[in-house]
Amino acid sequence: MATKEKDEAVLILLGKRIVFLRKKKGYSQLTLSFLADVSKTYLSDVE
Repeated sequence: MATKEKDEAVLILLGKRIVFLRKKKGYSQLTLSFLADVSKTYLSDVE
């Protein structure tokens, strides 16, 4: 698998995990970005 394909697969899995956490825990993007120490823009792009 090429590096680009691996990167895309990782981003898809990460996006699914973010959606799962937001639904299960009821986190907003702002709260989750604070807890994960990443920007809200990054979360919305990945999600």
